Amino acid sequence: MKNIFLSAIKINVSDFKYWALLFFCFFPYLNLLRLGTDTQPNALIFAFYIFLININKSIPKNYLITIIVFFIAVMILLISGFSLNSILSFSNYSSILIVPIAVYFSLKKLNGFSYKFFKCCVYAWLVVGLIQKFISSTFLTFLLSRSSGVALDSSLNTRGVVGLAPEPTYHGSTILLFLIVYLLNFYEKKDYKLLMILIFQLFFLSISSTSIVVLFVSILFLFSYLLFKSKFLTVVYTLIGASFIVLSLIFLAPLFSNTRIYNIMNLVISNPQLIFFDQSISERFNAVYFTISSLIENFGMPKGFNSYQNYIYEKSLLPEYNIYFINYRFENYSRILSGYGMGFYELGVFGLLIPGFIFLTIRRQISKINILFSIILFNLLLFTAMSLNNSAILFVIGNMIFSNYRFINKIV
Repeated sequence: MKNIFLSAIKINVSDFKYWALLFFCFFPYLNLLRLGTDTQPNALIFAFYIFLININKSIPKNYLITIIVFFIAVMILLISGFSLNSILSFSNYSSILIVPIAVYFSLKKLNGFSYKFFKCCVYAWLVVGLIQKFISSTFLTFLLSRSSGVALDSSLNTRGVVGLAPEPTYHGSTILLFLIVYLLNFYEKKDYKLLMILIFQLFFLSISSTSIVVLFVSILFLFSYLLFKSKFLTVVYTLIGASFIVLSLIFLAPLFSNTRIYNIMNLVISNPQLIFFDQSISERFNAVYFTISSLIENFGMPKGFNSYQNYIYEKSLLPEYNIYFINYRFENYSRILSGYGMGFYELGVFGLLIPGFIFLTIRRQISKINILFSIILFNLLLFTAMSLNNSAILFVIGNMIFSNYRFINKIV
């Protein structure tokens, strides 16, 4: 009996590193090391160890793409020179190499992803969000490197609450990543209660305009695909679903009358050009638009690290781009506020390998509607201000690798 007990303890201890990695993937902003950056390397530390002890094991062939991306990033780092900003940029590509494959090894070791663990993570974010919404808007914000947009009086906070993220936008983006994890792993469970909890957190706690727009654009893309591919009856169901969403938005609009997203939508309807008066929106839009345009202008050549701020400054001086820089502040463009945009700008044409790798990882299952919607939502989310070294994003990529492994090997 004693030997059995000691054996159980040994197994639990040996699995600790895997559970620690999963935990920090679902809580990516905990500022335990006090580095002062939004995204923390907690998951990367455990992932690196897991990566080393499993380095002799076989990996999917598609994963060689991340090795190419990593070595391209190494060369660009050597050319760009070592600085804090260049090292932070480089960490995005080293993280893509290490964390997803460590997640893949972890899920294989643990025989899949625990539904109970996932629910605990969702409920933890829910409880923190509810307390911040109705009791104290600064609850647990000491665990974060910053907490932007937080009013001391929670009733005055029109932006939503930060939860366990630096700002409501990242809170909303994290909830969308949780939604993707649900669709990838637990879609067949039909747990509508948990699904509604995620939707509630997005619309009534984070109230992130970026995340809500990303969700609805993803639904629009999905409906468009279904209309294009499907038969008459499916088209009817799709139109009914779209009508229900539109009517729901009209009905719920008064509940958001004092929020940032409501003001933004009114601005868009009244005069779309005025949207660029909002500094946050213009910075995020420019991060996507100008990184893609730089890819074309530079004929796919990398622009490297540390040059984005000056590149944007040069664009702001051109009369044809005046509308994009109404509230321009040079210091706000020290980093690229787009995951994919960062890759396109810094790595040039090699940045296209990142979305290519993600698509190749999950393409075998694209015929499933939950997988298709996950891919649409995930790709749109990666155009927003989520950095590529965010451990929640990297978990999703690792989860896709594991999902593909189970699909190929017909593991239920």
